[in-house]
Amino acid sequence: EAEAGNALIHDAFYAHVGLTANSLVALGISVHPYMTWREYTQDYPAFPGETLANVPGPRGYRTAFLTSQFLDYVGLQEFLANRGFDVVRDWRRLTDAPPIGSWGGDDAVLVEKTLEWIDRDRGRPFFGLLWTQLSHHPYDPSPRQPVVDFLEGKPEPQDAWDLNRYLNTVAEVDRQLGRLLDGLRARGLADDTIVVVTGDHGECFGDPHPTWGHGFRLWDEAVRVPLVLWSPRLFPAGGRSTTVGGHVDLSPTVLDLLGLPAPAAWEGRSLLAKDRPPRAYFYAANDEYLLGVREGSFKYVYNATRGREQLFDLSKDPDERTNVAADFPEKCRVLRQRLAAWKHHAAGRLEEARREMAAKGTAGR
Repeated sequence: EAEAGNALIHDAFYAHVGLTANSLVALGISVHPYMTWREYTQDYPAFPGETLANVPGPRGYRTAFLTSQFLDYVGLQEFLANRGFDVVRDWRRLTDAPPIGSWGGDDAVLVEKTLEWIDRDRGRPFFGLLWTQLSHHPYDPSPRQPVVDFLEGKPEPQDAWDLNRYLNTVAEVDRQLGRLLDGLRARGLADDTIVVVTGDHGECFGDPHPTWGHGFRLWDEAVRVPLVLWSPRLFPAGGRSTTVGGHVDLSPTVLDLLGLPAPAAWEGRSLLAKDRPPRAYFYAANDEYLLGVREGSFKYVYNATRGREQLFDLSKDPDERTNVAADFPEKCRVLRQRLAAWKHHAAGRLEEARREMAAKGTAGR
């Protein structure tokens, strides 16, 4: 809220799947993962593709992937190798301090180490991909943060304990993002730096729909994620955008802001392009096979396991309470065809990548 006047905030931005590893693939190399419950980083760590770091790196930028989590999970370290990053460091390589929980450590340390990395060579421009972890399950608060009751005086939801812990960790991540922006200002870098804030997936706590965690359903609380483009110079009056987009569109958007061409293999399109398709795709495969698409104000979900469909008009029904599929059969038919084409494309891209990896001797496990 404090920085909204310096940022373009997107209100219709989506993760393509509620899996951290596959979201890293979509964000990293701008490719839609195929509809699977398995992680691309583990099965295909050498999946062909260029990251955002591959573009500015040869132009003299320093590049780094820094995270407060552990990268020995499902092949994340292997996937990030040889992806254009000069430096790849997880919690164990950032600090000798003990972790907070099973996923990693304190995002305050991530911010401190990021600013130290920036200071190390002020003569060159930089690109950093920072991956926070504090708000991940099991939502362990940082030892240094004040824990408050965000639900006090409100009707208690079904999963009040976990939800309150989650809100506290989100508040702490927010504080650390503030420290990062303050650090850029203190160094005179605010007008020369773009900061992009997003999330790898949503999180569900039983309200407004009876589902928990992530990866199982396609309600907006599961797949809609924040996207903030922060730049006091580019967005001096702030603004909000209703442009529909997804993770594959993030890297092309950044290069568009920098005036650099995107790699031809990237599947996303800049959110700032006037001719971009007005839609985003997503799926869930941890329980039933669900395929979804958001196009304009409509959101369509096809349950391939049960052969059922849902259609919601988010402009009138943002909580997705009323299925209006029966009222718009033609809209459902068109969106179902789009999902079929998307699934076909993703399968083709995966098969093409498998052939390329096999030719190089790097086929997935």
